[in-house]
Amino acid sequence: MNKVQKKSITLHISRIHSEGWWLGNDKEHVAAGTALGSDCTTVIYEPSKKGMTGKFDAINQTWSEVEDKSLNEFFSPVGQFFVIGTPDGDYPDWAVLEVPPEFDPETQTVLYAEKKWTVYPIQIGNSYWNEEGQELLISDFNFTLPEKHTFTRPPKVKKGYAVHLVDGKWKQLEDHREQIAFSKDRDNDEKGDYQVEELGLLPNTHTLLEPEQFDSWNEELGQWQYDPLRYRFVWAQDEKQWQQVKLTKVETELLFYAQDKQIPELYSELRKTHYSEDEYFSLLGDRILLNEYVQQDDFPECGRPTLSGLV
Repeated sequence: MNKVQKKSITLHISRIHSEGWWLGNDKEHVAAGTALGSDCTTVIYEPSKKGMTGKFDAINQTWSEVEDKSLNEFFSPVGQFFVIGTPDGDYPDWAVLEVPPEFDPETQTVLYAEKKWTVYPIQIGNSYWNEEGQELLISDFNFTLPEKHTFTRPPKVKKGYAVHLVDGKWKQLEDHREQIAFSKDRDNDEKGDYQVEELGLLPNTHTLLEPEQFDSWNEELGQWQYDPLRYRFVWAQDEKQWQQVKLTKVETELLFYAQDKQIPELYSELRKTHYSEDEYFSLLGDRILLNEYVQQDDFPECGRPTLSGLV
């Protein structure tokens, strides 16, 4: 605590910050019957060298000297200027000591990343496009164009095509997406039909032309054509099915006839069939004709056999 002066006097003093930091040396007039304020001391401090400052201990009336960091400069990662502000302060974790490059704050921003400064144009509201031609708007500062994007507006799309960004340039590619690609080789399951999901030409193994049931691909004409051999296979399957149905019915009637023969005439009303002997032989003939039908070399072109019509 400073003592009360018995007479008016001018003293050499060191001025003190409220937190005890040295603010410089000066002269202070003290009237008789008064004392220096708590922001002054007659214990004079002089920095030992440039960049040093003192902190006053009012209890012990002593100075301790520290490095003065109060005016040390640093920057935020977006280029804002700061000083540490207190002699014993320190840089925050995010501080950048490297001075940012010159930039126009009206049209540009800066950003410190990956140990270097980068100047960015302010592009908020500007358009850019993804690889499928979808327009997007820039909404952030320090914008970096993502991969597979461009600032170049895509061209007007031709009918049946879609634009796609390839190596940084727009290309118009055939667009058959969501259509069915039909395999030209209808007998190869590995090259079956599929729904198109990507842009571009179809493989030579497929076409967008839909075949009829009995068509095969004519490579020379570049189109489907009716194929008798393909129809013949289906026709033969149908005829075999018809033959089996008829043959089953005939053999069933023949079995019933044989069973009925075991029933005495007295109980003839219990019989399931009432064929005459001639009709029985006609059924036997039907069975022979049906079996021979599918064994002929020109089946099914030979035509169905003429049956008795009993079943």
